[in-house]
Amino acid sequence: MRRSVLALVAGCLIVSGCSSTVDGRAVPPGAAPVPSSGAPGPAGAPGPAPAPTNQPQDREHEAILAALRQIDPCALVDKKQLRKYDIYPDGPHACVAVNEDEYVATKAAGVKVGVSFPADARLDQKPLTVAGAKAYEARDDDACTVTIPVSFTLGIELQRAKSGTVAATCKSVRSWAKYAVGKLRKPYSVKQSAAWPLAAWDGCTLVKQSLSEPDKYTYLPDGDDDPLSGCKAEPAEGAGVEPIDFEARYEFDHELDSTAQTREIAGKKVATDDRSDTCEREWVQRLGRGDIGDTVITLEAPCTLADGLTEKIIQLAAKKPENPAKPATKLLYGPNDPDSPTTGACRNFSRGDKDCEEYQEVAPPKGYEAIAAQVQQNPHVICAVFLDGVKAKVSAKLEPVVDRERNQCIFVEPDKKIEVVTEVVPTFMKARDVAKVPLSSSQAQETQLAGKPAATFYSDDKDVYGVVVSHAGSLDDRGGLRIEVQMQAPGLDKPKVSSDLPDKINQAMTETVTKWLN
Repeated sequence: MRRSVLALVAGCLIVSGCSSTVDGRAVPPGAAPVPSSGAPGPAGAPGPAPAPTNQPQDREHEAILAALRQIDPCALVDKKQLRKYDIYPDGPHACVAVNEDEYVATKAAGVKVGVSFPADARLDQKPLTVAGAKAYEARDDDACTVTIPVSFTLGIELQRAKSGTVAATCKSVRSWAKYAVGKLRKPYSVKQSAAWPLAAWDGCTLVKQSLSEPDKYTYLPDGDDDPLSGCKAEPAEGAGVEPIDFEARYEFDHELDSTAQTREIAGKKVATDDRSDTCEREWVQRLGRGDIGDTVITLEAPCTLADGLTEKIIQLAAKKPENPAKPATKLLYGPNDPDSPTTGACRNFSRGDKDCEEYQEVAPPKGYEAIAAQVQQNPHVICAVFLDGVKAKVSAKLEPVVDRERNQCIFVEPDKKIEVVTEVVPTFMKARDVAKVPLSSSQAQETQLAGKPAATFYSDDKDVYGVVVSHAGSLDDRGGLRIEVQMQAPGLDKPKVSSDLPDKINQAMTETVTKWLN
């Protein structure tokens, strides 16, 4: 839908067994259904862990939006660092530093205020502390980005196209981020002094206030060069409506599609495309002046709504939002402040908080059969089985969390350099079948640990090392224990397993087998 005026050097940055469900929770194949919270398990088995309490609360969404709308994005540009570039607005809530030559304007850097930045996007990025504020770094072959979270779902993005090496580029962006953080500590200091067209609005607030039934939709900032000025309105569950896409942008010398039909709506010349069930409307809300291009709006909506919604948006865009919230005065997070609803050790879990539960202490029985029976009811038993061995032999910093969907206990650490995945092999699986690679491959080796048949293995990329042990006389028997260490590097290629870790993992498994299976 976006027709960008600039050639962008930097590409977009990045921002697993079958199961059934009971009460919305996954149950591994072959496992007994998990009782709902608070219900007891079979006699002698611990009941399921209680749901987490006292979860961190997000900041008030409307107050954050009101604060973001007031920010002059170009005031967050470190003009000293980017002094050789031309700097101008790229939308009501975005700013670009452009290298202009005779033929093309190339984006060298940019600020986007109000990017969608949910918790799962942060997992793939490197956490930073910048001038005392929490931030995240992402990099690829073409660019480096630092995003400063301002709520559980929104952030302010600083990006530079690669200049020299990516490492050098990221160093410059981190320096730039210090400048921006300094400004954001006092949001009123970067408040727009002159009203940019549509700056009083964000895209989703404008769409929401233009709809007759706004509660039938959920809203996500979704503009291209200016995310906060775009909006994807998706149907709420069971609402029976169709999605709406909206985008406002600045574009120099914009011309409506010459092949499109046009008609006047609310005093504006509007290009229309009604060739499908979803109809498109595009118009110039306001002609450009100075460093600000034409204010262009594009709308895709069900044809039954398109014209009426266009008319309402045109009328509201000339005004200010109705009953706006009081702008938030605090936008930054400290390095230890929770910036997601995840609590405790789950904040360090690479798969995010969706399937993560804080470990609840339980007392497991001895012997594989008894342990396996309890694991079906409560996977926290896995953590209890492996806890002493992992913390004593691998690292005392590792803390257990439970992935109930995969029926695993994962030991995580604040540094996010490694994760130790532990599992009680189900009674329906052969021990040899849970290794990362076939045990006949060069990456695996059969051995014995604590007097039990065992196999060690590496993944093909050597970023995972693991051990599987049979509780019986052969790896072809069903059941056993598995442990593996997985290297982590948020936003980067994962390194190979360091030379000291295989021996530590072997020792952890040996201690676990000795304590619980022998």
